[in-house]
Amino acid sequence: MSEKTDTNPFTSVKKVRLLPDSPFYNNVDLNICDFGGPGGSLRQRGKITVDYSEYDIRQLKSEGIRTVEEALDYYRRKIYATVRRYLLTEFELEADEEGSGGWEQILSIIEEHIRQYFQQE
Repeated sequence: MSEKTDTNPFTSVKKVRLLPDSPFYNNVDLNICDFGGPGGSLRQRGKITVDYSEYDIRQLKSEGIRTVEEALDYYRRKIYATVRRYLLTEFELEADEEGSGGWEQILSIIEEHIRQYFQQE
C-alpha cells in the first residue's frame, strides 16, 4: 500500500525565506520568498515591513516588555503571524548556507536597532 502524501496547500507546511532589504534606522522590509519558481527556485510572494523605532519600543514597554529578549520574542511571533496570514498556511523558514533568509539573520537586524532603547534605563 502506498503512503498518502498531503498535497493540500492549506494543511502543508511551506518552506520560505524572508530576505531583508537594507535596514533603516527605524524599520526593515522583508521579502517573502518561496520555492515555487521554475525548478524550485525562489520567487517573491510579497513584502512586509517590520517597524522598530523608538516609538514602537516605547509602545512595547508600555505593554510590559522589559528586555531585548522579550522584544525579540514579540517580533518573532508577530512576523510569523503576519507571514502566516499572508500565505494562508503554516510555514517554516529555510535559510541558505550563509544563514540568509532565516530567523537568526532577521532577529539580529532587529536586535541591532532596538538594543539601545533597552540600555537607556
